[in-house]
Amino acid sequence: MFGVTKFGDNIEDEWFIVYVIKQITKEFPELVARIEDNDGEFLLIEAADFLPKWLDPENSTNRVFFCHGELCIIPAPRKSGAESWLPTTPPTIPQALNIITAHSEKILASESIRAAVNRRIRGYPEKIQASLHRAHCFLPAGIVAVLKQRPRLVAAAVQAFYLRDPIDLRACRVFKTFLPETRIMTSVTFTKCLYAQLVQQRFVPDRRSGYR
Repeated sequence: MFGVTKFGDNIEDEWFIVYVIKQITKEFPELVARIEDNDGEFLLIEAADFLPKWLDPENSTNRVFFCHGELCIIPAPRKSGAESWLPTTPPTIPQALNIITAHSEKILASESIRAAVNRRIRGYPEKIQASLHRAHCFLPAGIVAVLKQRPRLVAAAVQAFYLRDPIDLRACRVFKTFLPETRIMTSVTFTKCLYAQLVQQRFVPDRRSGYR
């Protein structure tokens, strides 16, 4: 089972996911999980100052997992023929799972590596509330109704506006559904990152849209 999340510019969202995965494997010890982003094994990047010399981006594939709520790193054999349960090349997922199941106590990441990752996720879940910002917005009544039912759409709306291009702007010439004369004042909850993305934008609406 796997999932994909777009966290955009908000790195804190990514680290919250790390916290969630860590807690899930702690709550359900039969589960094992791994996480990576566009940079690859970003947990190792966070703990770069404490990694063993043999570990580098070329051989780190399928070695880093959460198990029992702890960060684990499947090591490479130190000598040829030693520790026969360790593959000489980066393990496949099935190999990694077998190793974790049979030797979980031998693959626990060093205390310094685990501490580096734990420092990054310290404060969750309480930090979630601190990352939110509420603002009063003048929105069409239809949008207000939609956001009350599906507040998560705020992120998609901000992303669409923040990453707009000339083709996207064609949809903003005439509004047939969310008419400007239906606007009402409402409170909208953003993450601070989403709010910052909006307020830094400069946008002049098309005159045909009815918005000013």
